[in-house]
Order: sequence, then structure tokens, then C-alpha cells
Amino acid sequence: MGLDKKYIDLSIIVPCLNEQHNIVPLHKLIEDTVGKMKINAEIIFVNDGSTDDTEKEINKLTKSNTNLEVIYKKHQKNLGIFSSWLTALESISGEVVCFIDSDLQNPPSEIKNLYNELLSSHVDMVQGSRSIIGRKIDTRYILSVGLNFILNLIFGIKSKDNKSGFFVAYKDCIFDILKYKSNYFFPHTFCRISAEFKGYAVSEIETLFEERRMGKSFLKDFPLLAILKCLYDIILGVYEFRFLIKRKNEFERFLDLHKPLKEPKKKNLIYGFLWKFYVFFTPLHKWMISSDFARIYESLLITQYLSNKDLRKLQLIKLRKLIRHCYAQVPYYKELFDKNNIKPSDIKELSDIRKIPVLNKSDVKENIHFNLFSKKHIKKEMLKVVTSGSTGEPFVTYADKKQLELRFATTIRAAEWTGWKFGQKQARLWHQTLGMSLIQVIREKIDALFMRRLFIPAYEISNSNLKKFFNKIKKHKPVLIDGYAESFNFLSQYLENFPNTNFKVKAVMSSAQILPAQVRKIIESQMGSKVYDKYGSREFSGIAYEDFTSSGHLVQMESYIVEIIKNNEEAKPGEDGEVIVTDLNNYHFPLLRYRIGDIAEALDNSDLNKYDVQMDRIGQIKGRTQALVFCKNGRWLPGTFFAHFFKEYSDFIKQFQIIQEEPGMFDLKIVKNDLYNTVSEQKILKDLKNYIGNTTVNLEIVDEIKLVRTGKRTPVISKVKIDFQDLH
Repeated sequence: MGLDKKYIDLSIIVPCLNEQHNIVPLHKLIEDTVGKMKINAEIIFVNDGSTDDTEKEINKLTKSNTNLEVIYKKHQKNLGIFSSWLTALESISGEVVCFIDSDLQNPPSEIKNLYNELLSSHVDMVQGSRSIIGRKIDTRYILSVGLNFILNLIFGIKSKDNKSGFFVAYKDCIFDILKYKSNYFFPHTFCRISAEFKGYAVSEIETLFEERRMGKSFLKDFPLLAILKCLYDIILGVYEFRFLIKRKNEFERFLDLHKPLKEPKKKNLIYGFLWKFYVFFTPLHKWMISSDFARIYESLLITQYLSNKDLRKLQLIKLRKLIRHCYAQVPYYKELFDKNNIKPSDIKELSDIRKIPVLNKSDVKENIHFNLFSKKHIKKEMLKVVTSGSTGEPFVTYADKKQLELRFATTIRAAEWTGWKFGQKQARLWHQTLGMSLIQVIREKIDALFMRRLFIPAYEISNSNLKKFFNKIKKHKPVLIDGYAESFNFLSQYLENFPNTNFKVKAVMSSAQILPAQVRKIIESQMGSKVYDKYGSREFSGIAYEDFTSSGHLVQMESYIVEIIKNNEEAKPGEDGEVIVTDLNNYHFPLLRYRIGDIAEALDNSDLNKYDVQMDRIGQIKGRTQALVFCKNGRWLPGTFFAHFFKEYSDFIKQFQIIQEEPGMFDLKIVKNDLYNTVSEQKILKDLKNYIGNTTVNLEIVDEIKLVRTGKRTPVISKVKIDFQDLH
């Protein structure tokens, strides 16, 4: 396969000052190295005020027939290495940028090692530390080692060679790294420090450092003036990196360049203290999440007010970084991309994500352990996630530490969208400790104590004990109740039977299944609360949440890209499509364009300027793709259809379940209500025929439709193997 001549993989920047004898051999060595790497590259020579024939030698190369494109830039006077870098950066085309001196002391053959390390590591920059092998131990060497020690000590980093100007970095990172607030004499000395303090990941590999063969060094054996300038620079550096800025996470770094539309409200004194107290004791109540989640949460409080345009920029930055990682580190994606002739550089816009084939659950099952694991995964930072599956078949994925911290921070933010504040009481209708080890159970209970959270075991709720659990919740006096939709079905039944309970709660958050409209209406009217729906999954936790605007489910854009796909294209507003999720945070077990198995309504996101929070919206969640019922008349019906249909017969039917084994027929299980009789049964079946035609219905009256152990009940199960994208 030939190389794409329109695309440059690597831009190599070479500052030159009176290097006429080194230009041609340097170019030849770089050309040979790039040829072995089998990439497209360009070299930008910057003539930094040379007074010899440096310009003449570079001009010859620009006119020569070479596989390595040569670009020439010139300073009329000597401005220094750093200014030469900035001049060259104005003209680069490559995805990756390499900085190398022109004196041949950094062997060009080492470019390959730096480049490969960058692509194969989850880092933004790789710096070459100058090896002691063959290096002359003189005054300048001792001064260099001493300066490096001082920089490490003052700035709290662990670099072997801060001063090295031989490094590679991604183009979309380097501009920010080289942006300083102070005017240094030797700004290139602070490149590594700037990268680390701005939150970029940096690695280091040892590279040879050879004696100069041609030309001469411009530093004396004991450069007193340079030493004094370095000391002055260090003072400026302490001010910039120790006082003006702090070490940043990816969101803080982005917020330096993109301002929110409004500022978040600050916590009052009491809630602020409770929050700090909770964060301080993180090791007591979390087993994989670190206290880093707190800074992420505080960043999310600001990023939620970014414009939709800026949120998309953030998504694109994270997506491109993730895809580079997947291609270099995850065997499944390397093979997938090569098979479909995709390079990471092909993903230039968010819409380009559709070039990547979707990931099916079967793909995950077949490749779960090493093909989908990053080569550099850390097992102690991975949590095994097991879902029950819509038909009871277990499904396994993994979440890494970073993803867990982000999703926890997102969960707290979304809970506060309901009006609940951290520190206020809440109740959760959930399975508190199912599947946990003893130490995890202990920490979960400590967490509940800190959060003032009452747990009601969802899988134990039944009509016989509902009053006991209701009184327990009422006694706790929560501001927020969250839990499984099925649990709220029970709660609404109780409220219907006992409407004068005099129990009010500010907000209810429903998740895991679809909350029927009539249940929402009963809860809101009887409890005086607003009901919010959370759309999520075990693989990702909360993907999209409703807020007070009732304008759909707000996609958590800092963490996920959500596509609604119909007929393998983006669904139009108002259409139902399949939900495809890309997790931007999980690097140990990446899921790109994952078919989560749900159907949702696409919304028009072209006019989000009227909202304070301009996150993309998706509409009503229509159910599982495994909950489509195929009728004899050619119609397919989502699970939500039956929820809406049977709500009109709630006087006759307490619960229902549909199981379809093959198209054109299904089993209908019914738990009777008090008014159920043969007349009502015939009416229900007759009305149902208006939608399903002559589809065969096998009716069975049962005493109970059991919950699974996690507290869920599946109302519609289809075992028909039909791909949603093949439906019309």
C-alpha cells in the first residue's frame, strides 16, 4: 500500500545558526531514518541569523529532488532556539512534531525511537534524555546535571534531562505547552516543566548524545553569563509554575483557553465543609477511585456551561487522543483500522467517527481479554463489570480507574441538577452490596454514611413489604430518591392506594428501565416532586440525564459521544434510532462506537443557545433492540409501545411480560388486577389486534412476574435475531 502524499505524519523542526557543514549530512540522515519508518515527513529549517553559508545549503535542498519535503524559514538576526521553534510551528503540517538541533549531536536515527514511543504510549510528549555513553564529562556536563537537579527539586518532577531540546509531541498539544506567561532567556529549558504542569503526559527515553563533528559550540566551558541568566529564569519559572498556575487535569487545561458562558454557583459554607470532609476520607469509602475525582467534579461544574461548540471541541480533542492510543496499543482496533484502511489521522472532525465500524457485543465477547485490553493496561486499575443482560445472559466488560473517577464525578453533578445538594439526605432503591467483596461492602456502607444515603434493597421490594419500606423512606426524610424504575412502579401503586400519606420529596431520579408516564404522573402529583430520568448502563454508568428544562436527556459530552443511528446513517430529528456510544475515558478497555442495545429518539440539536447547559440532547428512550416485537403484518414495535398500551388497562392488569421466540407470534403473561375478567380480557386482545394484526398471541395468566436479583423486571424480551440497522 502506497503512502498518502496528501498527509504529513511528522514535521521535523531544525533551528540553524552557522551550521553550513552540518545541513546536508543532517538532511541525509533524517531522510534515511524517515524512509525506514515508512511515513511521510517534512523538515523545516529555520536559519536563525546565520552569517555563513547556511542559507545557501538549505536553498540547495529545497530545490533538490528528495523524498523529504524541505521548508525554509529565515530570521534576519539571531533570535534563539525557542523563537526558531515558534517560527517553524507556523508552517507545520504533521500530526506529530519533532524538535532536533542541527549540530548532529542528537543522532537523527533516534527520531524513530522517540516517534514509536509516542505512538505506543498513552502520552502527549516524549523527550530524549542525553545518554552518558560516549559523552565527554566536562564543566558543561556538570553544569547541565546540576541545573537538572535544581529544576527537579524546585518543580517536583523526575526528569533525567529537562534541558534536552530533542523531543517529539502531538501538534495539538505542543502549541499549548510552548505558551508561557514569562519572558525567559532560555525558554526551551522549561518545555518539560510546562508540559507536566499543564496536565500533559510525558515520557522519557535515553538517546545518544555525540560530540560535535562540524562547527563549534556557542557556549564557553564555564559560561558565567548563561548561568546567571538560568538563575533568573528559574526565579521567573517559580513564579509562573508555582504561583500563577497549578498542575492541571485535561478539563482545567481546556478551560484555560475556552471560557464558560456563566460561572457555577459556589457551595455555601456548610456544604463546602462536608464536601471537603468527604473528599479527605476518600480512601475509607472508595476502593479504586482516588481523591482526584473531586478536581474532576469541580471542573465539570464549569465545563457544563461551555458552549455546545466548545464542548464539541473538547470531545474532538479527547477522541483523537483516544483513537491514537487505540491504534497503537489495542490489537483489536489496530487490526480493525488496517482492515478498513483507516489511519488515526483520518479522524479530523467528530463526524469522521462514522468511518469506524461499530462494535457489537459479540465482538467484545470474542476479544475481551487481550485483543481489547490496552497493551499497557494495569490490572489493579481495572474493575470487572458484569451486566445481567436483557435476557439474563451475563455480559462482561471492564472499566478503568480514570473512567470510574469521571463517571462518579458526573453522577454527583447530575444529582445536583435535580436541586439536591451534596450533604443533604437521599434514599436509593437499589442493590447496595450485590457482588461485592467484604472490604468493598464495608467501604460502601461507610460511603452511605458520609452521603447520608438510605439504601432500600430493590430486589426485596414486594406488595407485602411495601408499606414497611415506604415508612422507612418517609422517616429518613430524603431530599432526593433515586433508583430502579421498577421500584418506583411499586411506589406509585402504594401512593395510588394510600393517597394521603403526606410525604413530600424534592426530586426523584429514575434509571435502569423506562418509567411509564402514568407512574411519573402519580409520583409527581402525590409526592410534590419532579421526576428526572437517568439514561445509563453498567458499562458506562450515566450517559445522559434529564434536567429541569424537560428538554430531553442531556448527553454527558465530556465523557461520551452518543450517536442515534438509523439505516446506518444519523437519524433525523423525531426519528427513532439505535444508540451508539463511544467512551472517551476508558483507555485500558476502550469501547469505540459500541452498540449498547437501546433505541432512542433523535432530537434537533441545532438550536441549543437558549439553554444555560448546551449539551447535546437525545429524546425518549424507547427500549432495547432486544425488546423489539415483530408482527405478522410487517410492523415492528418497541418495548415502550406495550408499556403505553397496557397503561390504559391498569384497572385489569397489574403486570405484563411479552416473550417472542420467532416473528409473527409471542407469549403474553399477565398478572391480573381485581377487575380482570373474561370480558376485559377479550377487549384487551381485540384492541391489541389493531396494532399487531393477525400475530399469534399465546396468553398465560400467572401469579407473579419475578424480578431478577438486581431489582429489575424485563417487560418485553425478544429472542429474534434481527439487526436493527436492517429494519426499514
